[in-house]
Amino acid sequence: MKKPLVLWRIFLSIVTLTLYLFNVISGATLLSLAIGVLVFVMLPEIIIKTWKKSHNKVEE
Repeated sequence: MKKPLVLWRIFLSIVTLTLYLFNVISGATLLSLAIGVLVFVMLPEIIIKTWKKSHNKVEE
């Protein structure tokens, strides 16, 4: 159960880093970078919560 979560976080970290570097190269503002990081921090939490809810419903 824990392993997919860890892999998911590693994957998201890589994606976030890639996007961050891409934004830096293309000269994005700090605000857009902050928003991007916030989205990538919040999105997995929301996805995990909804996935757990649907997963629990399936088990019941």
